[in-house]
Amino acid sequence: MPTQTDIHIRNVPIHHSGRLHSLFEYALETDFAYFAPVYRAEVRNTNKLSRLRLATIHPKRIILGLYNKAELIGYSMSGIQSDNTAFLFWMYVNSGYRGQGLGRDLLISTENLLHRRNVDSISLITHNQQHFYERLGFEFEKILPEYIAGVDMYAMQKRLV
Repeated sequence: MPTQTDIHIRNVPIHHSGRLHSLFEYALETDFAYFAPVYRAEVRNTNKLSRLRLATIHPKRIILGLYNKAELIGYSMSGIQSDNTAFLFWMYVNSGYRGQGLGRDLLISTENLLHRRNVDSISLITHNQQHFYERLGFEFEKILPEYIAGVDMYAMQKRLV
């Protein structure tokens, strides 16, 4: 079990984009394996290493890494929209590190960074983590029936100001 001094959250630097891509691919094939293969292929194509590398330096993208010492064990990827809102595209914590509050810490760090960038609210879509997000202040907006992979998705939002 890692100690609190071993775990830290920081921006993913461009030279860690390979690690980010590997963990993203792993999450896609494990935790998100319920998505139809054609959809996973689309996600994989949209999130190639070159694109993730650019996202780590893009001024409108917030890519935070959850690290156990030097090992990338989780991430959040969000984007700032033109209307001072943000969208949380992906958030993932490796299954071996769950249940320790690290996902909560990662999300709070993401929100704090977005707030410092004058973002008013953050939105996301989830299918099975709505209770996690509700506990952290997100409010349900609407159900998107069978939006992806034949499962209902939940659109949620949280005000940051």
